[in-house]
Amino acid sequence: MKRILVMLTVILILVPSSTFVLAESPALLTTTMIRGGLGITAKIKNTGNMTATNITCSCLIAGSVINRTTTIVKSFPKIEPKKELTLHFIFFFIGAIRVGVGASDYFNGVEQDHYNITSYDAFAFGPFVKMLQTP
Repeated sequence: MKRILVMLTVILILVPSSTFVLAESPALLTTTMIRGGLGITAKIKNTGNMTATNITCSCLIAGSVINRTTTIVKSFPKIEPKKELTLHFIFFFIGAIRVGVGASDYFNGVEQDHYNITSYDAFAFGPFVKMLQTP
């Protein structure tokens, strides 16, 4: 019995750890770009190793002359690994605003807890947006 354990230990030490895959890393969605213009254009990238499914993307706009908050939500069926989605959000605000964009997906039927929101200060005049920070 001792000999078998020693042999197994030697085998485990000699085999590179990269050959053992315990679990695949899920999709990881990150906001790679937010740009102004006519509304907001944002890019969401799947930096993980698996396909992201049932994606929910949100654009949160807060501030303006009347100090209101609006959220625009868009859904997509999937993003393949290392691919990007380009999103366009059109809204009507006047004054200084804060714009945030984030995304979330499902992995094995469970919503992932990586809803990272990237946000920037901007100025809106109707549907036109000028970013005050360089993303």
